[in-house]
Amino acid sequence: MRVKIVKDLAFLLVSIVCAIFQTVGVTTVHWWVVQNILVNGSSTETSFGIWQTNECIDHHCTTENRQLSGELAWLLGVAVIESVSAALCILSVGVATGFVIRTIQERDTITMKKLYIVLLGGAGAVIILGVLLFVKKKAGLTPLQSLQTKDGNPAWSLALSSAAGGISILAAVAMAMYTFCNSDEDDEEDEKMTEYWQNKLKELDNITTVTVTDKQKVSEKL
Repeated sequence: MRVKIVKDLAFLLVSIVCAIFQTVGVTTVHWWVVQNILVNGSSTETSFGIWQTNECIDHHCTTENRQLSGELAWLLGVAVIESVSAALCILSVGVATGFVIRTIQERDTITMKKLYIVLLGGAGAVIILGVLLFVKKKAGLTPLQSLQTKDGNPAWSLALSSAAGGISILAAVAMAMYTFCNSDEDDEEDEKMTEYWQNKLKELDNITTVTVTDKQKVSEKL
């Protein structure tokens, strides 16, 4: 029982990490960073996120919301995908908390673990899809020819979301294997327990039969 609780707590911790990584990744602007040196010697750094853009000129920064329309309408799709994924990761934390509690109470957890697999596995797949779409379309983040995002570099927000996607998929696969193996073990244990009690009942019947026979013999002698 302790081993099961520890394993379930590990899956809960993984879902919390994924939820934090994805939430921070979606809400920060450092998905793609472009640095330039202007003619007057000033340095600029533009950080592109899903919902916002941050522009710094000589370390004086301003942040503005992105207009997700027109040529940037595709970015709205990425924003929705990544935001939904964050919600799925958060839901998986609730589900994981539920099956940890049920494991401690020695109650059935198969249904909740299957739901965990669907939520976290689905979140991971969608996160990776959004990241790939963003990277593929990154050259269209700005209409300015002087600031081509294809010359930029991926940054830590993108890395966090990518990590969340990868970890989510691995956790879902691990949970599927763990649940399947445990299911087989539980079936074998149930069969052994059934066989054990059947044998015990047979032994009890035999003892009862012998006792009754002995009593009859004693009665006949008397």
